[in-house]
Amino acid sequence: LGVFILISNLRILKTLSYFLSKSVHFLLTIYTAKKEKSPSIAETDKNQIETSQPKELIVTTSLSSRAQSRDENPTNQEVKSYFLEQTFPEREANKFFNYFSSVGWLVGGKTPMVDWKAAANNWILNAPSFISYEKPPDRAKHLTTGIDKDYSEPF
Repeated sequence: LGVFILISNLRILKTLSYFLSKSVHFLLTIYTAKKEKSPSIAETDKNQIETSQPKELIVTTSLSSRAQSRDENPTNQEVKSYFLEQTFPEREANKFFNYFSSVGWLVGGKTPMVDWKAAANNWILNAPSFISYEKPPDRAKHLTTGIDKDYSEPF
């Protein structure tokens, strides 16, 4: 049984060494072919400098960068006019503007706000859930004192 295991292990090793040698040979062939086709780095840099033409630079800005610059943050007046368009009170617009100005127009404290109008719409949708129609309790009525107190007695 031990001899059989030894022979099978030898066969596995021979197979692995065969595939390994073929892989190394293949990689060396690819490497030498690429090396022969491409000039050296120094020659490439020299050719690029000699034949380089001035290229036009096209600068584009995209809103998909997920970051809003400070110039794109809305003013208080813009927020107020947007809230009034949505038939929502100006006081809520001030709350919205003050809150997001205080956190630096970040969402969740980390991510820069991409679309302030979408955030304003969410604010408008969620605002009714924070409005309480109950009167706050009158704390003065919770104070009960007895008339028959004797302050001369110790506790």
